[in-house]
Order: sequence, then C-alpha cells, then structure tokens
Amino acid sequence: MRCFFALFLAAVFVRGEEAVRLSEAFPVGARYRVKTRVELSGSMALPPAKGKKPESVGVAGISAIDYEERVLGAAANGDVTKTIRTCARFDFRRTLAGQKQEIALRPEVKRLVVLRKGQTEIPFSPDGPLTWGEMDVVRTDVFVPALRGLFPADAVKQGDRWRASDSSVQELTDLEKIDEGAVECRLDKVIADDKRRFARVTFSGTVKGVGEDGPARHSLRGWYTFDLDGSYLSELVLTGTLTMSGPDGKDLGKIEGRFALERTTGGTAIDLSEKAIADIKLDPDDQNTRMLYDNPVQGLRFEYPRAWRIARDAAGQVTLDGASGSGLLITLDPPGKSPTVRQLLDESRQWMLKQKGEVTRVIPAATLRTSPRLEAFSLEATMGRQLFWMDYYITEQEAGGATLAARLVPSELKQSRKEVENIARSMVIQRKK
Repeated sequence: MRCFFALFLAAVFVRGEEAVRLSEAFPVGARYRVKTRVELSGSMALPPAKGKKPESVGVAGISAIDYEERVLGAAANGDVTKTIRTCARFDFRRTLAGQKQEIALRPEVKRLVVLRKGQTEIPFSPDGPLTWGEMDVVRTDVFVPALRGLFPADAVKQGDRWRASDSSVQELTDLEKIDEGAVECRLDKVIADDKRRFARVTFSGTVKGVGEDGPARHSLRGWYTFDLDGSYLSELVLTGTLTMSGPDGKDLGKIEGRFALERTTGGTAIDLSEKAIADIKLDPDDQNTRMLYDNPVQGLRFEYPRAWRIARDAAGQVTLDGASGSGLLITLDPPGKSPTVRQLLDESRQWMLKQKGEVTRVIPAATLRTSPRLEAFSLEATMGRQLFWMDYYITEQEAGGATLAARLVPSELKQSRKEVENIARSMVIQRKK
C-alpha cells in the first residue's frame, strides 16, 4: 500500500528541482477558446451635487462571456495587435443604485474584430454596427494575449518568484497607469498525470494608479495554471478588491470581485475559417466602425460615427456631440406632425435673429428620399465673428417623424456634412415600447 501511494504521488507532482519554462507564443492564425465569468459587489459614491456630501450606492454585477478567437496580427515583439472572435455567449448584468442594466451581444454582430493599441482594446464587427454597451463590455473584457507578462522571463523551479509586468496587471485591473505597488508571482508546483504536465502559479499584490473613474487601489490574489506540454495559459482565477479614492485621498467606495478564466487551444468555428474571413473587411473604416443607437423607449434607431457621442438622451430629443465641436439635435415628432421645410426654415431664421445672428446663405431644399420621406436644406450663418454651417433634415415615417438640426464647424465641414447625412438616412422611427 505504501508503495502504491508513493507511485501515485510521483505521477502527480513533478520533482521540485526541475526547471520549467512558462512562455506562450501567439502566431498569426493561432486559435483558442475562452470562457470568462465575473462576479462583483460593493458600494461607490456618486458625484455630489454642489454643497452636498457624496451619496453611497450599492453596485453588483455578473458577466458570462464565451468566445473562440483567432490571431490576425502581431508586432515584432510578439504582442498581439489584432484578433477576430465569434461569441457563443455574451451576457452582462449590473445593478447600480437599484437600477438594473442588461447587455447581450446581438446574434447579427457576434463576430468581432478586436484591435489592441497600447493598453486599449478597440472592437468593431465586420457584420454590423455595435451599440455603445456592446462595445464597452468588449473593451473592458480581459484580452488574453496581454497576460503574457504574468510569465517569468526565464525557466523557474518550484518556489521561485518573479514580478508580473505592469501591462498585464493593468489588463487585469483596467488601470490606465500604475503609480506604485506590484504583483508578485510564485511557482507553487508542477502537476503531471498520464497525459499532460501543468504548472500552478500563485500571485498577489496591491497596486495604486488611475483608472477611468479616478484614483484607485487594487488588492489582488489568485492563481493560474499553465499547460507545459501545450505551452499556453489554461486557467486563471482572481479575487480582488477595488478601493476608489477622491481628490482628497479619502475612500469613496469599495468593490469586491471574482474573475475566472478557462481556455483551450484550437478551434472549430466555421465563421473564423480562412474561407469565412477571406471576403470580409478586417481593417476599420468609416462604415464598419459605426455605432448603433437603438432605444425602444424613444422609438428611435440610427447609426452614427464612432467619433460622435450621445451627449443627451431625453424624452423626445437626442443630442450628439462631434469630436471637432460640431453638434446635432434630433427632435421626435408624432405621426403627421413633422414640420414642412418652409416652417423649419422660418423657425431657424427667427431663432438666429433672437441670438443676434445673421443668415448669409440658404441652400434650397432637396428631396433625398421619397419613401419614407427625407428632405434637407442648409444655412450658412454668422454669430458675432463666428461663421458656421447648419444642416437640417426632416423625415416622416409611419410611426412618427423627426427633425435633425446640425451645427457644423467650417474646419471639417465636408466630412461632418457627410456624417450627418448618413445619420439621417439610417434613421428608423419605431413605435415606442
């Protein structure tokens, strides 16, 4: 019996004196399957109103993401710069101050190209526009190739320690930069069975830095397994605490979470095959990076350039801001209540006079589409010493209508006019839910 246990343990634990190398390459064409699960809960302080103390609210969330990924590009140093993935599951649920939010990737855009620039992932779908929520969840998900910095530079033995790279820690924490602290890794043991050998590595540490929400402190503890025969990261489990700080250094909230990752190499997804991706656009352009606004409560759906952002979403109105200082106001109208071109032109002239501006040129109205109706006209105007351009669109559809008023800066007029026209052409008025 003693001999049996001795043989069994010898098969499970490799001798600690054996040095092993933990190194993974991501050649172009490599494919792998990833499953991640996230659970978090805690509290955070909302920005206070003037003269009031910050209000603490509860936050909780879970996510489950399963996808197969293929490497499309890599830098000379081996860092992956572009991948394409197809998502089998993409669920995100969050509760903030009692308000529930759910995001699920729509089936028509389950295939995603992910660009890696610095510490940022930039996703787009070659099959259609993404909503802001879809893009944000992909952007903040862990990019597996960026975890190479968890591995040691040289071969290691049981008990050896090394420091994880800042870039890998940033990927796990979403910190934009690390000001102090570090995460230390340790080879805990090497496990072998009759098929494969695995290295188990533990890691822990505390780092301080700046994230999207300001100063933050992350305390991390976890482990990962590395398939020594396949040379790849196969599993990672992380528990951590995020403490947010205000400008005065005082804590504004604390969130605890758990992240789990499972991974296998290879892939079988047909829509990632050579044939499937040969005829699709894998580089970003103005068309495939468009965003989708789809609000059933407003009864409105349209596409807009990624350089623009939704600045305000109120009952009956949506405001967008352009990167160059241009702006767009969309006003929804009940069925049959959309203004005529003449009415909208008169309203615009009157508004300009009230603002002590002057209309210097009018571009006559043109019908861009008869069904559903879409008309447009333009004004050139001055206000003070500033010259600007106004583009107007009127669309009338079965479920209602909309007027679009765009104020465009002269420096990028040609591009901005094209972008606003595309927004108007993509607009669909739906029945409110």
